[in-house]
Amino acid sequence: MTSAQEWGEIPDRTEVEAMFHETLAEAEMVFGPRDPKWESFCIRYHSEAERPRIDPCDSGIVAVWLNPDRSRIGYRFEIAHEVVHCLNPISASEATYLEEAVAVAFSLRTIYHWYGKYGLSKCKITDVEYTKASKWAGQVDSDVVGLGKNLRKRTEYGSLSLDVTAELLAELYPNAPKGAIASLISNPWA
Repeated sequence: MTSAQEWGEIPDRTEVEAMFHETLAEAEMVFGPRDPKWESFCIRYHSEAERPRIDPCDSGIVAVWLNPDRSRIGYRFEIAHEVVHCLNPISASEATYLEEAVAVAFSLRTIYHWYGKYGLSKCKITDVEYTKASKWAGQVDSDVVGLGKNLRKRTEYGSLSLDVTAELLAELYPNAPKGAIASLISNPWA
């Protein structure tokens, strides 16, 4: 196992790319297959002032934008979040709270798997929209990763943002608060 000091070091870009492909494969094992029309992914870096994000291009390529110079834990967290979006790439303006909640939950699960409680202590969710998303998703199902898995399977591995409706959520989770369901299918970035 790697020491805490090594976890905090900045990995080289080759290692970051390997982390991405490894984590994407893990996400497909958990949530089912990704949309095959997106043939390849390229890792890009941007200033820390911007959010990590994906940009689907018309040519079947998805640009995955990450913050530069993160620790191993930081990169793994960002990557795990972004690979959920890479399963069915859409523009950020189309993403729902549901998809963001599943991405956050998968990130935390991934960090715990690789780095245990120490890693989780280094990953604080400070974004207000992610906090809301996690709260509402937890009101529907306490296992938010399982929620994402169930919904992708039910939509034949469709988009958590474009293919999941309030009606589907209410059908699968009849005891869930209607307000949480309505909030989950709305868009935090609109």
